[in-house]
Amino acid sequence: MALFPTVLGFWLWYSGASRMSGGEASVFMAVLPVSALLLSYVFLGEKLSVIHFMGIALVIFGIVNTTLPTRQPAYKD
Repeated sequence: MALFPTVLGFWLWYSGASRMSGGEASVFMAVLPVSALLLSYVFLGEKLSVIHFMGIALVIFGIVNTTLPTRQPAYKD
C-alpha cells in the first residue's frame, strides 16, 4: 500500500521537475502542503480549522510575493 503511492509519486515528481526550471519547481514545493491538506479534507474527511486557512494564506502570500516583479534601483551617474 505504501510502495505504490511512494514510487509513483516520486517518479511523477522527478519526471515533472526535470522538465522545468528551479524557480518553477520551488513554487510547486510550496504548494505540496496545501494540496496535502485539501486532499486529506476531500478524501479522508479531515476537519479544517482557522489555523489551516491561515497557513494556506501564508503559502499563497509567499508565492505571490516571490513572483512579483521587483523594482531595480535607479542608478545615478
